[in-house]
Amino acid sequence: MVVAVVGGLGGVVLERFSRPRSSLPGPAQSPAGSRQSPSAQPAPTPQPPLSLDAIKAQAEQLALRLLDTYPSRPEALNLVGGIYHRLRNTAKAAEYWQKAMALRPDYLVPWYNLGRMRWELGEHKEAIPYLRKVCQSQPTLGKAAYYLADSLMQTGQAKEAIGVLEQAGDVARFGPRALLLLGQCYFQTGQYPEACQALQQAIALDPEYPNPHYTLAKVYARLGQPDKAQHHQKRFVELKPESSFGRGSGQDGFADVEMDDLRQAMAQIYAMAAELYGLDGQVAEAEKLLAQAAALSPGDQTIQQTLGGSAVVPDSRRDPRSAYTR
Repeated sequence: MVVAVVGGLGGVVLERFSRPRSSLPGPAQSPAGSRQSPSAQPAPTPQPPLSLDAIKAQAEQLALRLLDTYPSRPEALNLVGGIYHRLRNTAKAAEYWQKAMALRPDYLVPWYNLGRMRWELGEHKEAIPYLRKVCQSQPTLGKAAYYLADSLMQTGQAKEAIGVLEQAGDVARFGPRALLLLGQCYFQTGQYPEACQALQQAIALDPEYPNPHYTLAKVYARLGQPDKAQHHQKRFVELKPESSFGRGSGQDGFADVEMDDLRQAMAQIYAMAAELYGLDGQVAEAEKLLAQAAALSPGDQTIQQTLGGSAVVPDSRRDPRSAYTR
């Protein structure tokens, strides 16, 4: 999972691109005055859908344009890493995320993205340092805590994983998979009553989720309750076992790049790139990028509203989830 918001650099929709010069940050600024209202603008001419190859080609063109315009801006390098990630070029994605980290080590977004990618690839040992840095600054950030805890458990560090999850707060608010992970960690450390409680919570949140039943059957077997163990083993068999998708096995987001998936991801990246250009006063370029985002994801109301006249004011240090987090 990624956060589909136009405030992709950590901002919220606040003002128009054409706000007064004095209020615009950055070196280049737009002139004063307000833009023509959306209702007065001519309706755009519908364009035929782009092919998958065309979307990929445009994505690479955007990456090169960002590098040419902002070669030393961490937010731009982070987006370039995101583009290559979506194009399944993990080496280049890592290269540009690492460059963004080097330029501004306290900018947590590329740390999160690189840790998440390593987790996706099943490279748990490599994922841990990146995700640990994010969690040290943002301990209640659920996704980072989940990926870090899972990587820790996969590398035999279940006790530390429990601490990460508990520090994140109420694990139940992160959903049944987080509770399953907590239950698995308790099981590995021999805390069977705690494991039982977490797994029962997971089942209560999603009765059709089979995986907690499997682990719960093992817990009850250790507790000397064979009837309950058999019951949950039977329930696990009755329910279709979940695939490894989303469990850090290297398949999350890396099956085949499908059209809808790539369209949505690139729409978000185009919208985030528009922030960079818009806040530097490059209104025409920003609106062009927003139009491309809207064409790729016509149902995204946030993008449509922004295209109608709003801009974003970023604070990318605030929230590691805010830029290119799928």
